[in-house]
Amino acid sequence: MGDSGPSYGFRHLEAYKNMALLHITTYDNHKWIWTASSLRIFTFTSAWNISGIPSPSFALSEVVWCQTTCPKISCCLLRALSNRLLTKSRPLKFGIIDNDDCVLCNTGLESIEHLFFSCEYSAYIWSIYRLK
Repeated sequence: MGDSGPSYGFRHLEAYKNMALLHITTYDNHKWIWTASSLRIFTFTSAWNISGIPSPSFALSEVVWCQTTCPKISCCLLRALSNRLLTKSRPLKFGIIDNDDCVLCNTGLESIEHLFFSCEYSAYIWSIYRLK
């Protein structure tokens, strides 16, 4: 797999910086005000909104980014769907560790598939969740 070079955001970092500087003013020479937000404070949402980059969309985006879902769970789900969860199978592949036994049940290899579908401990947690 070849290197695709720097990301879009990194390649355009200077333009982002200049755009952000247009939305910062000073008050009494010691306090900064972020004019891109109605609250006059910096938020990542307001910075994203002025960047002009459309929000990425994918097939399950409505499921992952549901308003009733905690953001941490949404990020975990997005990583799982992208096969990017930090399980022991990943560092084992790169030779960082020499054992990838599941830390929850010690009977299977710790991978996304095992943690979500095969692990006895996870199955127990899922069964509790189903009861609620």
